[in-house]
Amino acid sequence: MFWFLNKKTNTPEIFGSISAICENTDLKPDNLYYHFSRMKRPEFENENFRIVKCEVKRSGKQSNTENY
Repeated sequence: MFWFLNKKTNTPEIFGSISAICENTDLKPDNLYYHFSRMKRPEFENENFRIVKCEVKRSGKQSNTENY
């Protein structure tokens, strides 16, 4: 999941994938995959956009084996 800020409009958005970001911007997928996957950087920023890779927090099922 990626938190995305358009610096020109100051509009934040959430994207589920790099391909979704690229479909809605002029950014190239190869550049973002290289930045986030190969270089393992958590953030990308240029003059137009700021992108932060985020971990999705999910609710987990609790075990029924707990004693109360």
